[in-house]
Amino acid sequence: MTTPNDHRLFAPGRPVLALLLFASALNIPIARAQNAAVGALAGSVSNSATGQNLEGAEITVSPGNLSVFAMRDGRFIVPNLAPGLYTVTATYSGLDAKSVEARVTAGTVSNHDLGLSSSVYQLDKYVVEGEREGNALAITQRRNAGNVKEVISSDAFGSIADLNLGNFMLRLPGVSKEESEGEIIRIQVRGVDANLNALSIDGTRAANGSTRDFNRGSEIDKVPTDFIETIELTKAATPEMDADSIGGNINLKTKSALDRKGRRITYQFGNTYNLDQKSFRPLASVSYSDVLIQNKLGILVSASYNESHKPRDRSNIVYERTTATDRPAFFNASSWGEDRLKHKRAGFGVRFDYKFTPTTKIYFNTMFSRYEDQLNRRQAGLNTPAAPAGGNQSVNVRLVTNDITETVNQTLTLDQNHRFRDINTQSYAMGGESQIGGGKFDFTANHSPSKGTENRFIPDRALAGIGYRQDRSLTHNSLVLTQISGPDAADPRNYTMTSLDNRDNVSTDKIWGAQANFRKPLPTPVPLAVKTGIRWREQSRKQDQDRRLYSYVGPNGVVGPVGAANDDNLGRFLDPGYNYVTFAYPRNYWWLKLPELRESLRTEPQFYRENADTTTRDTLRNDGRASETVAAGYVQAEARLGPLMVITGIRGEQTDFTGHGWRQEITPAERARRAAFVGTVTPEETRRRALAEYFPTDGEGSYRDWFPSLHFKYNFTRGLVGRLSYSTGIGRPNFGQIIPTQSINNDTQTVTSNNPDLQPQYSRNYDATLEYYFEPAGLFSVGAFQKNIRNFIFRGSVGRLEPGNDIGEGYNGYLLTTDMNGGSAKIKGLEVSYSQQFSQLQAFGGRLRGFGAFANFTWLRTEGNYGTPGASRNGAQLPNFTPRSGNLGVSYIAHGWTVRAKWNYTGSRLQSFNNDPSQRVYNTVSKPVDLNIAYSVRRWLSVYADVINVFNTPTNHEFTYITDRKTRSDLYTTVIKFGVSGAL
Repeated sequence: MTTPNDHRLFAPGRPVLALLLFASALNIPIARAQNAAVGALAGSVSNSATGQNLEGAEITVSPGNLSVFAMRDGRFIVPNLAPGLYTVTATYSGLDAKSVEARVTAGTVSNHDLGLSSSVYQLDKYVVEGEREGNALAITQRRNAGNVKEVISSDAFGSIADLNLGNFMLRLPGVSKEESEGEIIRIQVRGVDANLNALSIDGTRAANGSTRDFNRGSEIDKVPTDFIETIELTKAATPEMDADSIGGNINLKTKSALDRKGRRITYQFGNTYNLDQKSFRPLASVSYSDVLIQNKLGILVSASYNESHKPRDRSNIVYERTTATDRPAFFNASSWGEDRLKHKRAGFGVRFDYKFTPTTKIYFNTMFSRYEDQLNRRQAGLNTPAAPAGGNQSVNVRLVTNDITETVNQTLTLDQNHRFRDINTQSYAMGGESQIGGGKFDFTANHSPSKGTENRFIPDRALAGIGYRQDRSLTHNSLVLTQISGPDAADPRNYTMTSLDNRDNVSTDKIWGAQANFRKPLPTPVPLAVKTGIRWREQSRKQDQDRRLYSYVGPNGVVGPVGAANDDNLGRFLDPGYNYVTFAYPRNYWWLKLPELRESLRTEPQFYRENADTTTRDTLRNDGRASETVAAGYVQAEARLGPLMVITGIRGEQTDFTGHGWRQEITPAERARRAAFVGTVTPEETRRRALAEYFPTDGEGSYRDWFPSLHFKYNFTRGLVGRLSYSTGIGRPNFGQIIPTQSINNDTQTVTSNNPDLQPQYSRNYDATLEYYFEPAGLFSVGAFQKNIRNFIFRGSVGRLEPGNDIGEGYNGYLLTTDMNGGSAKIKGLEVSYSQQFSQLQAFGGRLRGFGAFANFTWLRTEGNYGTPGASRNGAQLPNFTPRSGNLGVSYIAHGWTVRAKWNYTGSRLQSFNNDPSQRVYNTVSKPVDLNIAYSVRRWLSVYADVINVFNTPTNHEFTYITDRKTRSDLYTTVIKFGVSGAL
């Protein structure tokens, strides 16, 4: 029985059970709905040189000019043919077309397999087919699509840097990156934040146990790369797709043994060499696939392991709050030092496919990934002098020239941060498809759990009353610092350990999902097919932080020196072996051995005093839980009128949310109890007060939306295709925005709260593209689009609480600040893309044979407002919006050699907005170049070398207001990957 509040289309668990029951029934023979007066043609299409089954190959039957597309395993079927002799022709990008004659007999199915090839396979004794087949597959699937879609094959660009799919997806038009510590962690599509895009694996969502935040954006670098066959980026969604994809819907399609015939083993073993640290890190991947039991059972197993060492030198500089550029602006070194970053990725995947009949099959796949990263930070910093009221210069700062600043009476801090973080993610999915009732039925059921843990150990030391001469005339990446006043910064005895922070974070995410779809062609004069389906997904997110904050008091129980005496004896923790120098900064600082310090905290607890208030408060207010259920149904129609294809339909989604957070309030009763307390406030009393001030709270919300769409595709010629699309979508609020949290101040009569009733952001999307396809496997396209977005989510004051409010009747008249919906924006864009292989090009005497090239560029422009007069924002003022991005690459594959050079361009963008223009922070332009070189000794043995960021181009620099005020410089170093690979 459902409750009145149960808006879901079906309860949790029921669709999974129903689909499993259907899967068990798939093995029951189904009577063919074949009229005795007609027959059918069936068969498969493959690449005769490589054994690859050609999904998407077009099969045309004449007379009648009927056409169908091959399924993933290369199979096709053309039903309801009158008896007689027919010509069957198969075509596929990059391969020569092939025709055979076939006779159809009434009441039977005539089978014909077609093997396609090309003269390109005669170019070399040892053919490296990856890029050619990958590009052909991608172009074929894009050409066949009825909507605006990008498709990229994992074979197309060679080795993937650090086995991170983000480095791979960056080559697609309209895609830009979100980086953290030199790693691409999330993907933006058409300038839209990663939290507003959908990422799925084989059409199902994967969990995200990241401890970075409580947002929706899936982290692309956690997916095992060697298990992925193609990536589909849908920019104009159809009704059968999830609606929460304002920027785009990214689907990672896993490999299957049925993609090719026979047994195949691939391997890669090598090392990663860091030029700066002179360090080696191993990498390896192995995959095995085979087709057994008379080509009915396909088995695919893959495993990968990769380590990377990415140390970075960091320099952060703060500039005066001024827009003046005609006079010197003072500056200050806020932090500098080295971050030693180490990453490990391990992935494992297994997939089984079983064909009961040529038209009925099921599959099961599972993936496991483990990601580890370790940070060992040693950074020094100077507190920023505050400017006095009415003045542009601090009393502690003296400007010497535009490039020299002198500071006095500052505090120098030495910050160390050792972080260990891991994320374990699993994904289980089973599904199947069958032709039944004159149509095609398919289903999927999936479960994905993910857990991330993070431990941070952060000791901070400080030295007060110090002054420096800061000179940037030699380099604008950093400063030359010379001490001019205060205690000797090189003497470790002058420092006090101000805090010791120990944090343990745990984040879990669990997703259950199921879907079923049915597509049926209708017996109408105009070819028409109707597709309908249902989908259900339940996601549970939880974060839990345990924080313990200490002060080091030493044997005498007092922080720092007492008079001239200092018994803290921090010298016993010093590390004399660390003397690394960052940029041009001084080397005369002493750093601590953190293992010894951690052991001291365990064995000498009397030397440490816990901050009971902060420990208890942060442990409470950094916890939260959220659960969300999305139930959806859709109906979609597809019609073909000669060269015109039309797809239209509507999707409905019901979203229900519950959350568990905290409420912070000092009640009148608690205030009275504190006032009556006599004596010293003990740690126990401090904890009691924190527990009385913070207590759990719950909240819930729901909404239902409808998403219509309309897509046109017109084949002007076989090579020239035009598309027009109208689609709709939403961007759901982040979990961190709807988990109920409230902070109530009874003195000021104010309430600051999250809002579980937040509605999503909505978008209406308009797309127009023109695509020209040329052989072999070539494409030129130009597209324009516009996104009209409304119901932005932002925080502001909503006025005084009135009777009947959700906070409580006792708070009538309190001023409420919360998240709300409002405002609108437009994103306009132009995308140009080109790719071609010159294998059959006769220009220049055929000397271009073996070469290939690709290029794309995206221009974006946006403007919007938050529903408030004067609050308009243009594209240059929207944080994380990337207005320009592009790629350029060339390749050469012949005579055993494979050479690729790839250049990526990410334009300057606003990192963080501030009402004060002088404090707006921008990312600098990024233009890294990667180089891949491989030589095939035999088909089963190749040697390779990949150079990542050949010219050591800055990839994460920032500036404030003007480019001359460089506020952040992160220097990574060029990395070389080398080893052997092959296919058996």
